[in-house]
Amino acid sequence: MGVADTSWIEHEWDWLQQFKTIYLIFDNDRAGQENVVNIANRLGRWRCHNVILPEKDANDCLIKGVELATITECIQNAHEFEISNLVSASYFEDEILELFKDPRQLSGTSTGFNGLDKILRGWRMEELTLWSGSNGSGKSTFLNEVIINLARNQVRSCIASLEMPPSRYLRWAICQVARKDKPAVEEIRETLKFLDEYLYVVNAREEIDSSELVNIFEYAARKYGVKHFFIDSLMRVSFPMKDEIKEHTKFCNDLLAFAKDHQIHIHLVAHPRKGSKDTYTPGKVDVSGTSNLTNLAHNVLVLWRPNDELRDKAKQKGKDMADNYILVRKNREWGTEGKVMFRFNPDTKNFTEIEKNT
Repeated sequence: MGVADTSWIEHEWDWLQQFKTIYLIFDNDRAGQENVVNIANRLGRWRCHNVILPEKDANDCLIKGVELATITECIQNAHEFEISNLVSASYFEDEILELFKDPRQLSGTSTGFNGLDKILRGWRMEELTLWSGSNGSGKSTFLNEVIINLARNQVRSCIASLEMPPSRYLRWAICQVARKDKPAVEEIRETLKFLDEYLYVVNAREEIDSSELVNIFEYAARKYGVKHFFIDSLMRVSFPMKDEIKEHTKFCNDLLAFAKDHQIHIHLVAHPRKGSKDTYTPGKVDVSGTSNLTNLAHNVLVLWRPNDELRDKAKQKGKDMADNYILVRKNREWGTEGKVMFRFNPDTKNFTEIEKNT
């Protein structure tokens, strides 16, 4: 029927189920070996063996007088269909020994904040951090601080801030670096020169196609060695289909594959669900969209800014609430969660960490 015709599998399916081992003897040319893999996949690689004959096929062996003993030996030495990504534990021996030898590999680049470092132990490569928080909680401003801290550690970032004009959030970043609300012209130019070395900006203010965004990121990773990528926010990423749950799940999986392939870290902003209020501390279940967003993410960080009502209640009890909190709602590597408290300067846009013992 020809090597490409596999209709016999369907026809003989029930009969074939009785066999624990199946030997496949196909032509040992390119066409034969490509198709034998496809057939093994359908019949089950776990029970199939690939017989390689000394000639092109069984007919050539017969014509050229290949002895029965030789054919028998070929069958006895048939190759299993290996699965490349199924390995034994010892396959990772060298990597495991290195982790025990140098546990610092389990930590990453400092976040720039002691409290956050104690919980997360830095930003690690091959991870996705999901950021959330209600409008006005300071997500975009805090991400600027993260980017600036990375730049100070000579680590390059790329940001797609799709909800604000680049000039506006870069103005905030300049205030944050200079710690001034009105830096001098020369300070502005010096700060931009500093940022030019470590920050790349996706120049888009409206929706951007998900595949286009990943292509831009890949270019930045390959050409400029960018290690941290920021998407603010998922709401402004467009998808070809209308099934939001499937699209968001696929997008996160694509980002994770990208992070693994290029040894980088992804920061993704996702807004909270409608109806979330500032009168309670939000959790990861409050993130809008499919639960797969938080399931797939390595870290889930929620920014929370208490409203006036909560502040007043705290004052009545003789307590002073922080201006902002970062709530670590998921930390896959270490399992620890917690909160970090901050004071916020609205003029310079700086967050200053509050030590818990003060």
